Amino acid sequence: MHKRFVSIWFRHLNTDRMIRRQPGLSAVPFVLATPERGRMVISDVSRTARSMGICAGMVVADGSAE
Repeated sequence: MHKRFVSIWFRHLNTDRMIRRQPGLSAVPFVLATPERGRMVISDVSRTARSMGICAGMVVADGSAE
């Protein structure tokens, strides 16, 4: 019998977890950022921030200019 694999991707898992901890964030566009090669890079984006054109992988300075 052949093995089968399933890959599941939860795009907003980290930001949804933050909203559950702090319900006031649900209406506020926010991002989670991590340092990468000497700069802060957006790692996760909330749904409201994504609707404003901010994407994961952007430099924080570029995201704040949007």
